[in-house]
Amino acid sequence: MTEVDTKELREAKRSGRLITFAFVAIPLVLIVIVLFLTYAVSGQRHKSLSAGKTFYSLENMENYVLARDAAGRPLALVGEGAALPRGYPDIQAVRVPVKRVAVATGEFDAGIMESLGMADSVIALSLKQEEVYSPRLSERYKEGKITYLGQPYPMNYELVKSLEPDLVLCPSLRDAEILEEMGLPTSVSYSPLDNSLEARMFFVDYIAAFAGKDREARAFQDRVEEALAALDARSAGLPKTKVMWAVVFEKRVFVEPGENWVGEMIPRLGADYLFSHVKGDSTIEVSLEHFVEVGRDADVLVLYPDPYQLNGSKEDIIRQNSNLAPLRPLGPDGRAFATLPIFYESFGRLDEIADELFAIFHPTMYPNREFVFFRELH
Repeated sequence: MTEVDTKELREAKRSGRLITFAFVAIPLVLIVIVLFLTYAVSGQRHKSLSAGKTFYSLENMENYVLARDAAGRPLALVGEGAALPRGYPDIQAVRVPVKRVAVATGEFDAGIMESLGMADSVIALSLKQEEVYSPRLSERYKEGKITYLGQPYPMNYELVKSLEPDLVLCPSLRDAEILEEMGLPTSVSYSPLDNSLEARMFFVDYIAAFAGKDREARAFQDRVEEALAALDARSAGLPKTKVMWAVVFEKRVFVEPGENWVGEMIPRLGADYLFSHVKGDSTIEVSLEHFVEVGRDADVLVLYPDPYQLNGSKEDIIRQNSNLAPLRPLGPDGRAFATLPIFYESFGRLDEIADELFAIFHPTMYPNREFVFFRELH
């Protein structure tokens, strides 16, 4: 029987299609909205950084903070008196704020803890007393409240255990695994670390979470951003200083790549970083030929020095590596600087470091500037 195509029938079919569409489309729209809201809310309570081999995250759970260290291992940060979350043994749970921390990871971590007001929780360091420059940590060392852990490779595991720390900041996953077998909570906290400015800023958040210092971490980050913005604005109209930043040996040279915090910060200080084209997460080797060719036109060289270079002169550096003689910064018209030991503990003072670098790059604006983090080589 042939269906009669009437106006009423066409309208009925159209209404049926609309109803079908509504039943299909509206739930899909609602699902999309729910997913978006879930993502937006989770973004407010979940912070993470994944870069190269580094993974840190902090996520607020119902009664604790779920942290993941550089190796991606979970740690439950649990307040005093709170019950341990289900599924987390003692070695994966850290009572916060921490009171006894063994820092086996070096200057960077120790300096951040000092800047966040966490120095009084540090009971052990892989730095000797004479190698510590942060005021409060140095004072605690003199008071006998900090134990020297010895060289990190190999770590003295029995000594660490005898100190009964609440947390051990470890330089490697292997160290963390051994100490966990001994019943100690650990964090692979620094090595390997992506050296971008974002990564370093988030690492401050990560360390702060162990002491409830979130407010101090945010204040530091705001202070750095405000300082960089002000210096960037102040550099408008000034000549662009050409900068190179390196580690120099007798037959090899390593530079800071453009993707790390040094390469990111220098352009915000009214300067051109001559190795911005070099890729990598941390200091990376380049050929001597390329280094010298770039350096012929440089204005400023910043060195991570060995003790000989720190206490020496431009002539001493050229004597150590004669290939560097054509570098303009090592000549009479150039300028060369070496980082001082306190520099490595002072990321928590990055706003001050940035201001000092600005003065180095624009010396006519600071004719009598005294430096805290750098020494000029003559």
